[in-house]
Amino acid sequence: MTSADDCAQRKQASGWQAGVARLDITPPLHTWLAGFASRTKGAEGIHDPLHATALALATANSQAIIISCELLSLDAEDAQRMRKLIAEQTGVPEAQILIHTTHTHSGPLACYRRGYGPRDQDYGLLLERQIISAAVLATQRMQPVRLSYGAADAPIGVNRRASDGQVDSRATVLGIWPARPDAVSPIALILSASVHPVMFGGSNYLIGRDFPGFAIDYLERIFPGSICLYLTGTCGDVNPIGMRSGDPFGYARRHGGVLAGAAMQALFSGRPIESASLVGVSHEAMLALQPLPPI
Repeated sequence: MTSADDCAQRKQASGWQAGVARLDITPPLHTWLAGFASRTKGAEGIHDPLHATALALATANSQAIIISCELLSLDAEDAQRMRKLIAEQTGVPEAQILIHTTHTHSGPLACYRRGYGPRDQDYGLLLERQIISAAVLATQRMQPVRLSYGAADAPIGVNRRASDGQVDSRATVLGIWPARPDAVSPIALILSASVHPVMFGGSNYLIGRDFPGFAIDYLERIFPGSICLYLTGTCGDVNPIGMRSGDPFGYARRHGGVLAGAAMQALFSGRPIESASLVGVSHEAMLALQPLPPI
């Protein structure tokens, strides 16, 4: 058996520790999808399953958990409750727990929003348990790792408000590698891009991850055994190119391929993160609504 002191010594020596876990959060058919108010019925099929994927990170004196949920959004109160329960079960401080939604517009209604049909309460209870369980499992699978960070160009977005509007075309990648220096495949990676996952469109009634799902699948086929988390960046007014092309799934596959290629470039040209320092910072921004136009 291994003593707690031995574990602590290994943790101190390796610098970084990480664990990853993924659980299914695909809703049943006929669940109302969120993202487009024009939909008139629930989901008719499943294009690809949805997941909650958790990454736990730790140094000798700090811990954090990031959970990527393939959903449009969560209510702040629900996310806060989940963070509290995760903190109680893992010992990771609430302030160091991030529950992220990828903003897919082909995922289930998991928050209270007008115009999107009824919310499935039974599914909501299961969803909460799966998100919490993924976080707990990730903390149970910790191992010594090394980290790297890189960025590459992934031109898949266009500003939907102005042709000369701002677009951040970068894809950024955090690589989580086995501690041994000869490892050629990461344990996990975090891929992020700042584009709305809306490619499937409002006429789609299939549950799915949109273009990030294709990127995740490409990367996990390239690196068997690796798990990819996707985080949607500050997408603002940026939609994917080809929204009105008439081939939404083809464009989503293309965008996923471009993202995966950029991720590969960023992963192997990135720099190692030498300092084992881990700090969580959050800020709540209160944005004023514009006045309603006159009738």
